[in-house]
Amino acid sequence: MTVDVVVVGGSLAALVAAADLAEAGQDVTLVKPGGAWGGYFAGFKVGDLTFDAGMVMLEFTAFAQQAGIGDIGSYDPAVRNDVGRFASVVQDWAASRFSTREIAPLSMQIGGEILPDLIMGNDLAALTQLLFADATLAQLRSMPTVTSLHAREKARGEAYETCGFEAASRANHGDLFHDRLMAPFLSKVLGPHAEHLLARYHRIPWLPLYWPETLQAVLEGDKPPFEPSPLEYPVGSTVAGVVAALTSSLEGSSRVRMMEGVPVRLTPGNPGGLLELADGSILAARHLAWTHTPAALVQALGETPELASLRRAPLALALLTVRRDEAGETFSVLQIIDPEFGLYRVTDLDVCAGSQDGMSRWVVEFNLQVFEARYGLADTDDQVLEQVVLELQKLGLIAAPEAVSTMVLKRIPGGFAVPDQESLRVWRSERTTIDRLAPGIDLMGATSGFMVTSLNDQVVQGLKFSRKVQDALAT
Repeated sequence: MTVDVVVVGGSLAALVAAADLAEAGQDVTLVKPGGAWGGYFAGFKVGDLTFDAGMVMLEFTAFAQQAGIGDIGSYDPAVRNDVGRFASVVQDWAASRFSTREIAPLSMQIGGEILPDLIMGNDLAALTQLLFADATLAQLRSMPTVTSLHAREKARGEAYETCGFEAASRANHGDLFHDRLMAPFLSKVLGPHAEHLLARYHRIPWLPLYWPETLQAVLEGDKPPFEPSPLEYPVGSTVAGVVAALTSSLEGSSRVRMMEGVPVRLTPGNPGGLLELADGSILAARHLAWTHTPAALVQALGETPELASLRRAPLALALLTVRRDEAGETFSVLQIIDPEFGLYRVTDLDVCAGSQDGMSRWVVEFNLQVFEARYGLADTDDQVLEQVVLELQKLGLIAAPEAVSTMVLKRIPGGFAVPDQESLRVWRSERTTIDRLAPGIDLMGATSGFMVTSLNDQVVQGLKFSRKVQDALAT
């Protein structure tokens, strides 16, 4: 079968590309090797309820705004946070499909208190409220001047090619700030793999890397040089609900063919290629994009992918419904820093969505390995969920366990890929093979850039591919 456009993989980027091309009058074939349409962003269904897979938000602003947007064709997933130049593109895409609202600022629990969030929210107003603020300021004043490890170098500096996060954090934040804030959170997210995190990819486990001059100035009384990062969320829905609606619209489109199939061989063209599936189907595509894994593409090209055993953190999500009249302080997203707790984040999906109902859907995130090492839990979901609820009560987020009704545990054994030296080496090796054998294949998702999988990246990648195809067909 000869077709105009084939996209391999069921990622959000694939859905975005297909929708944009179909709206422009182009036919698209989507080939999903497995999993749900939308991948991670498809979330979970529990009865009639939809849950996101943790904290999943849209960002319509970015620190990279001063760089200028540029044409979407200049988006480069190999450049750290290059997607920041296209925040307004993501905003326009969302506005054309669903309504969003700015959620309440994120919070963090530290030292037994609830403060503005310094982890994902970048709310520097919290600095002076820290119990160790004065000691941190004294330490920053006495620290030597940072050179190659200065946070300004994290995007392109040579030292950040190999530097671990701990070394960079201590060099920029000081030992006390690192030990009391950064290390506890990171240890709960990555567990024993925390020491291997590469500093350049600090945002993968959501951690910031501030300039020491910024921290010192704010602690000395200056106004923070930037506002807290605003995050947006679908009104009355979830990101998973948006993905489901997008999938449904594509399934009903006469321009889009959605099929399941495992690629076994790809003969690349320039552009496009000949794709053979495990069931014997053959698709001859004039334009072809790949959003599946790089290892699967290497194998489809007739090469042997790397067999290295990469570090992955075993994660878990507790999907709960909570009665609002028996909950404590209202929050959108709460980061849990104190090391006495195994949980590291709670997201109230209904507060984020602006819902006024009497029940809230909570997604509670934790590293299952860390949690079970702490409590010695058996393998039953009920035992894990019981301890989750007890921690929520100890945190003061619920009055009693009876406040929680729906309780479902989702175990994701290899859910968190650790951005360390070995995983970067493997990714580069596979990309070298792909670039050599199939330079005309458009790459999206995990194959496009190392650890480039954010919601914003997926949207921009899909729109970039659509624009490229439309431009080519117009000439």
